[in-house]
Amino acid sequence: MKTKYRYRLDYFLLIPAALWGTLACFSNYDSGFEYLYVVMTIGYLIFFCIDKKLLYLRIENNYIQVKHLFGTRIYFNDINSVEDSGQFLILKAKKNQIRIDKNVISPEVLEMLNARIKTEIV
Repeated sequence: MKTKYRYRLDYFLLIPAALWGTLACFSNYDSGFEYLYVVMTIGYLIFFCIDKKLLYLRIENNYIQVKHLFGTRIYFNDINSVEDSGQFLILKAKKNQIRIDKNVISPEVLEMLNARIKTEIV
């Protein structure tokens, strides 16, 4: 089952903002065209602050998998501890952890996940 689990900022938008900012720092400003570099830098920074990506969580029979740049897979029998820290549910295994935002994930999936984790840990 694939479900939404967290919002995340897209840090790759900072790369073009840095490139445009570098061009803005080293330009002469002889004509009005060089001011485009400053406008593009500010535009990318504003878009970075506003745009948030949804990350998806995949729950299968034996594992929970997160797909993003470096995917994380945690098997249910490898979960050592579950921390409930207000807004987030943190699943910890030996090598890695997954943070799940309770406001984004649907209540039915969260209830099913909690039941599955309780049966595997106990």
